[in-house]
Amino acid sequence: MASIAIIDQDQESGDALAQTLSSRGHECTVFHLGKKGFNKMLEEPPALLILDVMLDDISGFHLCRLVRGSSRLHMTPILVLSAMDNEEEIHHAMAQGADEY
Repeated sequence: MASIAIIDQDQESGDALAQTLSSRGHECTVFHLGKKGFNKMLEEPPALLILDVMLDDISGFHLCRLVRGSSRLHMTPILVLSAMDNEEEIHHAMAQGADEY
């Protein structure tokens, strides 16, 4: 099935999501730091990026812009996960390059 990169600062959440998706046949790689995840994705582009906006080392919104600006990753679909679910945050995520929120 699909290769999925998950970038989530919360280890338990990221690992649980990866386990769920892996049990459905997907190949998941979990990163807890955005810069490390981005650099690894440049080496091996995933079919999907699932991204938390609250990261310790870089804003998830900034990471969306980096992915969209990368010639190797610009077509990678981005699903943003966040506890912030107001219309302003959703609009901002979409403006930064997210495909779904």
